[in-house]
Amino acid sequence: MEDDEYMKEYQAQRLAELKEKSKMYKFSGGMIDISKQDYEWHVSKQSMPEGTIGLILMYQDHIKESALLKECLFHLAKKHSTRKFMQIKATHCVENFQDEDVPCLLFYKDGNLINQLAGKKCRDIFGGLRMNIDTVEYVLSKQLNFIEVEFTEDPRDSLKTFNAFIHKKKAFLGKDEDQSGSEGEDDREYINN
Repeated sequence: MEDDEYMKEYQAQRLAELKEKSKMYKFSGGMIDISKQDYEWHVSKQSMPEGTIGLILMYQDHIKESALLKECLFHLAKKHSTRKFMQIKATHCVENFQDEDVPCLLFYKDGNLINQLAGKKCRDIFGGLRMNIDTVEYVLSKQLNFIEVEFTEDPRDSLKTFNAFIHKKKAFLGKDEDQSGSEGEDDREYINN
């Protein structure tokens, strides 16, 4: 008898949650290209109803991690239509934007910047050159609270295991990334003319 009451209460609570979620504003379900001129409008309350969250990816196509993140976000934008996904080429938004600060993610809610992630920190948190849709979705959900997704484990753990294997293999074979044997010294010769 007690179990039946608990189940009815749980079902009512879950139904209320689903109704509330269905009221959330839905965006077109894709990555929106924005320009410097319409940047402010896209993050304003006119473009994003109260309580909705959006992100802007500032990217450069020639930076590998930036291109990877752009592709992952393109797919996630279709999946998570209650969030606004936008992108702009970094140098089109901010003149002389430094490559070392790319990719850059800016998070907006109610017209205000609420979080940002840029450069090395942004590349590393998603898995660097080994980032994929799962690692990006995990970080956006569990660490940045941008989307709501349930995960049983961190997909970046498999990347850590893979990286540890590569480092052990290099150590076993006696190879390191700098095969010059120079202990990190700069052994280039410079000629003055």
